[in-house]
This record gives sequence, structure tokens and C-alpha cells, in this order.
Amino acid sequence: LGRPAKAPILPSDVQDAYHPRPMCKSSLNTVTPQAPSNFRDIMRSIGATVALLTTCDEQGKLFGMAITGWTSLSFEPASVIIAVNQSASIHDVLLQANKFSLHLPALSDIHLIELFSRSDKRDERFAGDMWTTGDLGLPKLKTSLSSMFFTIDNSMRYGTHTLFSGRLHLSLIHNGRCRRST
Repeated sequence: LGRPAKAPILPSDVQDAYHPRPMCKSSLNTVTPQAPSNFRDIMRSIGATVALLTTCDEQGKLFGMAITGWTSLSFEPASVIIAVNQSASIHDVLLQANKFSLHLPALSDIHLIELFSRSDKRDERFAGDMWTTGDLGLPKLKTSLSSMFFTIDNSMRYGTHTLFSGRLHLSLIHNGRCRRST
């Protein structure tokens, strides 16, 4: 009723945060060569929960990577979506195995994030006694805050990545409580 209230006048540094200047000059219909690197920089600056994605092949060889490209998809059925680069060593194994597990590392497990992020550390990822065999024959991190085990329902390639939808089979919380999906 009446006129809309005037927007508050903000200091210039706050205004810049609400109305950022374009990082590169381009029209809405074109992408400059600088745009992909800017996009990558922006995405890398956004905080996200790191999980350890694991699976195994038919011979029982273990594969894993640190992943931030995951989110819940649905509660009925309980499911998630993960995004995996098609060049990652785990990618084709996921397509064959049709199952994966996600582990939320505890503070004491932080060192694993580097191991699971670097291909030159691949042989060290499952070393020691921190891992055991969990549901569906998948790796389970003994000390994780939680572990979730999924079967892959669907996959979709998009650009450099494949999106996998996983239906929850079992979830474990650090204190031992579990929920088995039916």
C-alpha cells in the first residue's frame, strides 16, 4: 500500500558484494575464453562438505576419491546424486560396479582427504586398518562420522562429468546406529 520503500544506501564495498562487477566482458549469448577459468575459480571458492567416495571392482580392488559434488536427491526413495569426472580412475568402475559408498570423515580422518584427492597417492588410500568391508561388499571407513551405501539407479553424462543417482541401501552413524532402506 503506497510507494515501495527505497533500497538502503550501502557502503561501496558492500554494494560490490551485492552487485558484483562482471569478471569478463561478454554478451549473454557468448562465452569468452576467460569464462571457464572464472567459473572454476568461483566454484572452488564455495564451501562444500567433502565426502570420501569409494567402490570396488569385480576382483575386489578398491577405488576412491574425495568428492564435493554430491547432494541429496530425494527422501522417498532415499537417494543422492554424485558428479564424477569422466577422466577419474573411479569413473568406469562405478559404471561397472553399480554401487558406491560415501563416508563423512571425522576430524581425525582429515589426512585422508589429501590421499583421496591426489592420484599419486592412490596406493596409500586404503592402507592400514582404518577400512573394513561394509554393506554390499563396499569399503567402510571405521572412524567416519557416517557412512552410506548406495546402489546406482541411473547415470547421465554431462560435459566432462557423469551424474550418478544412488539409492540408499544402508546408512551408519558413528555411534553405531544404522538405517537399512527397503
